[in-house]
Amino acid sequence: MVFGVVYGSADRRPTLGEWRGMALTLALLAVPALLAAQWLGVLCIMAAWIVGWGTLAGGRTWTAVFAAPFLPWALPARVSGWVRRAGPDLVPHRVGLPKVGRAASG
Repeated sequence: MVFGVVYGSADRRPTLGEWRGMALTLALLAVPALLAAQWLGVLCIMAAWIVGWGTLAGGRTWTAVFAAPFLPWALPARVSGWVRRAGPDLVPHRVGLPKVGRAASG
């Protein structure tokens, strides 16, 4: 679902490497559904987390590979900063509306 939202709203098509990353992530997530080995399921879910966020982050360096799985925990701080900066622009101004005190006294 995350891949669908990210790449469905993007202006570009996924690259071949991103398609491979998505396929590998979905294959790793299918393993716990097919096998009853809990230890293998946990390893596959952890590997799917790393591969999936690495695919979404799109890093090509080792720093990006190691930082990508922690990206979801940094996103709320980034989004709150964007909302705080955009907040004044989103609130409509009361241009052209009479003030309540002046309307009641007139």
